[in-house]
Amino acid sequence: MATRAGAAAAPSRRVRSAGATVALLSAAAFAVITAANLSTALHPAPALLGFFQGGA
Repeated sequence: MATRAGAAAAPSRRVRSAGATVALLSAAAFAVITAANLSTALHPAPALLGFFQGGA
C-alpha cells in the first residue's frame, strides 16, 4: 500500500511532541520534589517534628 510522504511524517511528529510533553512534565515534577527535599534539608527540625507527631 502506497503512502504519501507527508502522511508518514505526521505520526512521528505527534510522537515526538507527546514525548517532549511527557519529558517537560516529568522535569517539572522533579523540580518540585527537589525543591521540597532541599527545603527539608535546610530546615530539618520542623519536618522531623511533623514526622513524629504523625502530621504534615
